[in-house]
Amino acid sequence: MNGSTQAQGLVQFAEPTLYQRGVGVAVGIVLILLTISLLRRFRMKEEHGLPWLLGGAALVLFSLFPPLLKVVTLAMGAGTPATALFAGCILFLLTLNLLFSIVLSRLKRQVQTLAIELAIRNATAPGQRGPTASPKPDAEPPGAS
Repeated sequence: MNGSTQAQGLVQFAEPTLYQRGVGVAVGIVLILLTISLLRRFRMKEEHGLPWLLGGAALVLFSLFPPLLKVVTLAMGAGTPATALFAGCILFLLTLNLLFSIVLSRLKRQVQTLAIELAIRNATAPGQRGPTASPKPDAEPPGAS
């Protein structure tokens, strides 16, 4: 590397091999197809599938256009494209964690509300005993009369 390149802040990056680019594209396409399959079979909700589709698309995009990854690496101030990818993956997983925490909290509130409503409904139903109610002590057993 010559002094003028370092003075301008540009770093020389090695080009990914054709094999590396092919693996990146293949993994991205498999991720997209798997996500679409799960969405079509209703095994995943759309709101949960969107981040995986975007992640697969980003993987394909960076694999097909390595100069784009170099631009992102320089913008992040990362030393190498591998560091930028690693940081991007960590950010992606943290975002997924946040999204799933929000969904989990919402579902917990719904379960609590439903449990309370069910308890109230069971307690106020006329002529019915709840599952934990004991028989009256002065009641005769059936068929004793």
